[in-house]
Amino acid sequence: PFYFRIKNIMVRYSFILLQLYLIFGTEKRTGMFCSILLIVIYYMMQLLYIDRNKRRFRTGLYFLVTASILFLISNYVTISNQTLIEIFFTRFDALNTTDSFSKMHRLTSISKSLDIIFNQNILRIIFGNGFAFLPMYMASRGINITTLNFLVIDNSYISLLADFGLLGLGALIFYVIRSSANLVKMVKRATSV
Repeated sequence: PFYFRIKNIMVRYSFILLQLYLIFGTEKRTGMFCSILLIVIYYMMQLLYIDRNKRRFRTGLYFLVTASILFLISNYVTISNQTLIEIFFTRFDALNTTDSFSKMHRLTSISKSLDIIFNQNILRIIFGNGFAFLPMYMASRGINITTLNFLVIDNSYISLLADFGLLGLGALIFYVIRSSANLVKMVKRATSV
């Protein structure tokens, strides 16, 4: 949302593109997906809660212009000989192929991790095992996720469940839901004034 407060449109789009370039350069699916999702959410909230009649058309037009510019530019900006669009689709398509290392790693890590977590006593399941439990547990017992000897779970929710238990994971989920509800209330309250 910070970028959308910049009055100069060229500077605004330059910052948005730079941020997307940096996020896409990491080739992390979550970062790519969330960046695009946040831009869409920003415009949707602008349309639904902030803008009034005449300004809604302008905001919709700004969204289409922003999406079009980002789409066009992302077809020309390259990282490691791939355009941003190619990186985006390649990363998500990698999960669909049967020989995908990423897919195999994730499925194996989820299975092994949940087995370890739920084979603990009930108190450890509820309250957790402490910070960085899974990698240390696996290393001490010689358990690997793949043939490349990975000890990284690569799933924040499972790691949080192992480290802080059902209560910790529940607290995080509650915090996200409560914060989102409060944000919507604040926006509605601000627009009704």
